[in-house]
Amino acid sequence: MLATGEPAAADGGQNETNLPWLLRLRWGALAGQLLTIVFVRYVMRSPIPIGSLFGLLAISLLTSVAWQLRPAGLVIRSSWLGATMVLDTTRLSVHDLRRQVTAQFGPGAGRAPRLHTRLVSFGFKFGTPVDADLLFDVRFLDNPHFVPELRDLPGTTEAVKKFVLAQPDSSGFLERVASLLEFCLPRFEREGKSYLTVAIGCTGGRHRSVVITDELGAQLRQRVGGAIDVVHRDIDRVRMSGPGADPDHASPPLNLAGVKANE
Repeated sequence: MLATGEPAAADGGQNETNLPWLLRLRWGALAGQLLTIVFVRYVMRSPIPIGSLFGLLAISLLTSVAWQLRPAGLVIRSSWLGATMVLDTTRLSVHDLRRQVTAQFGPGAGRAPRLHTRLVSFGFKFGTPVDADLLFDVRFLDNPHFVPELRDLPGTTEAVKKFVLAQPDSSGFLERVASLLEFCLPRFEREGKSYLTVAIGCTGGRHRSVVITDELGAQLRQRVGGAIDVVHRDIDRVRMSGPGADPDHASPPLNLAGVKANE
């Protein structure tokens, strides 16, 4: 809230008596504000405009220095000591404090979205992403690795996309996950979460997870908007043949017509 200050006394005597204490309190407030900004930005990793905040603190610091170096006999009125905003943290938890600071100074205070969402495709054979908040497994989908014409193609090609998205389970999975995230993202943002990583995995991270992650990203941009990035972590790490090649279902390979190759 805004501090308006009280009218100055006629002779300014009371103001001069209180001034040293008020200046001490102001130095304490500046130190507290600095610690709060550093804590929110570097410990909580909230994307607040730290440059602008430090600029405002510098102005307040220079003002306090000017007050203490004022010429002798200069009367300082209490209204000059008014603050731009007072935030009482006495009864605030760490989470409540973060919400209030982010609401005032974070990207959510303007039109920019507060939550940054990252969709990551990966291969289980290379390990799950350590920073994943949500993880989905799409190894239940038919694997293009067993289609000779598609084996060497990544999931970013049209042929692999058509093969994966033509499966009924793909559309069912995408609809359910997109609806879940459409429900969750605004609530994560309201809770003060700044970053969300959603990991989608298949065996090698080259085909199915790539297609599903790209399609899910496109759907979320239409449904909720905001900052949504897509990263394909393992798309170039899979060995297509020889020892250590992409292991998966032990079924014979399929051709594009859906007929087993050995029949």
